[in-house]
Amino acid sequence: MMRLATLADYAAIEQIAHDTLVIAYPGMFVAPAPGKVAGFSEQLTMPGTIVCCTDDASAFILAHRWDVANWQVVWMMPLTMFAQTGKDLISFAMLQEHAVRLFRPTTTCYAKLSKASSVERATADAYKIILGAASVDNGRTITISRTAKQLAQKLGVVLA
Repeated sequence: MMRLATLADYAAIEQIAHDTLVIAYPGMFVAPAPGKVAGFSEQLTMPGTIVCCTDDASAFILAHRWDVANWQVVWMMPLTMFAQTGKDLISFAMLQEHAVRLFRPTTTCYAKLSKASSVERATADAYKIILGAASVDNGRTITISRTAKQLAQKLGVVLA
């Protein structure tokens, strides 16, 4: 089952983020001060951000609504989660976002990942499978996107 993350979940979520960043950037990631995972803490509480997790807080999604036309999956970790868990997290997050700020059918729903990181490239491949979408590679980043209507249909989500 999926649920909205609470403040009590943030330590577990930050640990997952820390462990993922260590894998994504071997030799480059410096251990952060407690509670500060490379600016991650600030992202958890930014206006327009929604954080959802599994019941045991072993996997999470952080999504951000930049404006009425753009919804971005910013983080979805750990990167080793099952595809079905990822799909369930995206579906749940989309419904939670829609309850707070309605999606237009044309709202762009996307994930933008660094091409420089082999882990993020692998994540982009997983997103493409989960979202059933093509990607755009500009040399530095990989962007996977769909409209809210397309994504909802793909996920079997009803945006009422």
